[in-house]
Amino acid sequence: MHEKGAEQNIPSEGEEQQSTHDLIYDNADEEPELHFRTYIAIAAMFLLNLTQVFALQGPPVVLSAIGKDLNGASIQTWVPNALSLVQAILCPVIANASDVFQARKTILVGTCLLSFIGAAIAPNATHIGRVVAAQVLIGFGFASVPLAYCVPSEILPRRWRPFVQSGVNLAGALGACAAPLIIGSLTEGDPHTGWRLFYWIQMALWGATALAILVGYQPPRRHSGLDHLTFAQKLRHLDLPGFFLLTSGLTLFLVSLNLSGNAYAWSSARVLATLLIGLVVLATFGIYEIKGTSTGILHQELFRGGQQRGRTFGLCVLLIFIEGILLFSFIVYYPALTTALFEQDFFLLAARIQPFWLACGLATLPYGWLFESGGGYGLHGYLRSGVAG
Repeated sequence: MHEKGAEQNIPSEGEEQQSTHDLIYDNADEEPELHFRTYIAIAAMFLLNLTQVFALQGPPVVLSAIGKDLNGASIQTWVPNALSLVQAILCPVIANASDVFQARKTILVGTCLLSFIGAAIAPNATHIGRVVAAQVLIGFGFASVPLAYCVPSEILPRRWRPFVQSGVNLAGALGACAAPLIIGSLTEGDPHTGWRLFYWIQMALWGATALAILVGYQPPRRHSGLDHLTFAQKLRHLDLPGFFLLTSGLTLFLVSLNLSGNAYAWSSARVLATLLIGLVVLATFGIYEIKGTSTGILHQELFRGGQQRGRTFGLCVLLIFIEGILLFSFIVYYPALTTALFEQDFFLLAARIQPFWLACGLATLPYGWLFESGGGYGLHGYLRSGVAG
């Protein structure tokens, strides 16, 4: 359980900006032992991934019903977008902070509790703004998704990691199958209370996840080159300027896209001004990450090392970015298009989405088995490129 590239020397105070973020685990050469709490922690990670996708997949299916019930059809797209925006912004900060402050368990439990509160706020909403605010809080729990994949690799022997990671994906696929069917069935039965009951179910899932992580997850002892720094010095390693620029730019950009064609025309000064300012801020974020810092959200060390490291990593990030665009387009817009063109019954609408997630869930286990045996890397690359082509 050793992250390569970590430096053993602790930097002086004047060298803190050059210090490594890499973690060194005590007894790194020893394989983790399996205990009863290990199984609880793994179950917690399965439940976390299931709950995160459950929260993401449910509301878009009945978005029109939520907008109609709360008289907020013009801004109903912010219900799923609020969660995704928080996740996109906070993911880098949460992942970085969990290492800088050695607070992985605290962050996992804390973000789940915020989502628990958000899910408890939504059911009593009388205005769609309250549901959007609830989704923002739920987004904190969804933003911890990188840690849901880190923890199994941290507490399990190497040979079990690929298969357990596939199990984490399977749990997510189960959540993606269950959420649309549950919220669709409940809302079809009662358009006013059905989707509210879904949030109560979601609240219970977040609470159970937080409790399971609290009881089962015991992070291995580890240290890094930042351990000697003060709290204020560690804060500087979180790239707060980059976080501010990314938050501002993405928010303005998405606000302009949601205003256009709904509340205002594309030619409206409000839409154009918001759009242009958002793009300028995002461009400033890119320039700052390239010229202003080398250890920010887009850590430059990740892109160095030639073809074997930097270029490969950059291509993988680009492919994942494209995959994310395709996935979220399907999640948000497929239910809306299906409702408008083919199906008004929310349960049947949810049933139309099931083949995609069933295929995802069934395919992930063979991948885990192949990677566990060491023969899946080349096959995965060929299959992925072939299907994409």
